[in-house]
Amino acid sequence: MSSTTFKQYWLPEKKGFDSLKLRSVPKELPRLGQILVRIKAVSLNWRDGIVAIGTYLFPGPNALVPGSDGPGIVEAVGEGVTEWTVGDRVVANFTQEHIAGRLTRGVGLTQLGGEAQGLLGEYFIFPKTGVVKIPDYLSFEEASCLPCAALTAWNALYGLTPLRPGQTVLLQGTGGVATFALQIAHVAGAETIVTSSSDDKLVKVKDLGTTYGINYNKTPDWAAEAMRITHGKGVDHIIEIGGTLTL
Repeated sequence: MSSTTFKQYWLPEKKGFDSLKLRSVPKELPRLGQILVRIKAVSLNWRDGIVAIGTYLFPGPNALVPGSDGPGIVEAVGEGVTEWTVGDRVVANFTQEHIAGRLTRGVGLTQLGGEAQGLLGEYFIFPKTGVVKIPDYLSFEEASCLPCAALTAWNALYGLTPLRPGQTVLLQGTGGVATFALQIAHVAGAETIVTSSSDDKLVKVKDLGTTYGINYNKTPDWAAEAMRITHGKGVDHIIEIGGTLTL
């Protein structure tokens, strides 16, 4: 670590990504139980956009550094850290202090790039439990897409009522969360029904494990079509992406 500073983007005011500024900040060494990671990629989530314009549910700190999903390489370890060594490839946990169990408000305040400072810089100091190992077959760019979208999909399918083989999952849309949920459901042995406004998108997700595709522009009563496909039984899980506007 030859340089004593590093570059970092921050939001002096929340008026969108156009208000991002680049600054130099001191590079600190990790302390007891911490690791220093050189960030190699940061993915963009919908949450990042609403954080940047100040409409996110939780206001977070002033002078916010955005970005929650980022992998990197461990560059230094603090005292007492035996889980990681220099050179390890890791990716951030979205909620830094949520290890297991029910998510509390206090733990929620450690969510990166919103309630807590984020990763849009060259380096970040994590607690030793704030990252997980990246499999060798994933690039940094691929790993950067996992913490929010993929785990949201996983929790939807396995959080309250775990998905079982042979069940049917209906996925609304072909965005990040829906695409991850589709692949998880497919490898879990479920049948999948995907709704989209685009035949081209339905063709693309066919390769990811779609059993049935419904273009809701061509078939506005897509719910009736889903009932027909399932012979009147309906589906076991619905991955609803639109939020309150479609509930």
